[in-house]
Amino acid sequence: MTLAACNLRVNPFGAPFRHERGHLAVPAVDLEILRRRLEGRRCAIQLLGRPGSGKSTHLCALHERFPNAPLTIVPQHIGEGPVVFVDEAQRARLDAERFRQSSWVLATHRSYQRELRRAGLEVYNVRLAGLMPPLLHRYVALRMEWARLGPGPLPSIPAEIIEALWRTHGADVRAIENGLYDWLQYRKDVLVVH
Repeated sequence: MTLAACNLRVNPFGAPFRHERGHLAVPAVDLEILRRRLEGRRCAIQLLGRPGSGKSTHLCALHERFPNAPLTIVPQHIGEGPVVFVDEAQRARLDAERFRQSSWVLATHRSYQRELRRAGLEVYNVRLAGLMPPLLHRYVALRMEWARLGPGPLPSIPAEIIEALWRTHGADVRAIENGLYDWLQYRKDVLVVH
């Protein structure tokens, strides 16, 4: 069975374009609270976590609320503005002098708290640990809808597959996505279309 026969234009668990990632977030934190903090006085928000915990996705979702702000993926040149978004910040050389210019949102494995505070910024650390099963099921449904080819029913991924991947990979969303991608790619014959 092809993806098109399943009413899917692409494998839902392949990599979306960066501009689509924010729409596909199932936030584990309240992004509106973070937005309000960034609209107030200068501050920094650090999205901290292990690989696959959702740092980049949360960064993109928060960036949607500031569409004119620069969003940089290191090692690209880091832009300037009232609010600056940086993905993979742990790969950059950032110091207190650079942080004095703006409010910042950093997706990073390494904390810049000392440098940010030295720059006079109030720092909010958001520790992300991936998605627990209830949010993971919502995330899978959202990705299936994103990949929809047209009107009509969509297949569903059996709950036991999602939960088995969660038991295997914990809250590592990227590893679960990879597992779902492979499962869907090679098991389309067992999909149930509702």
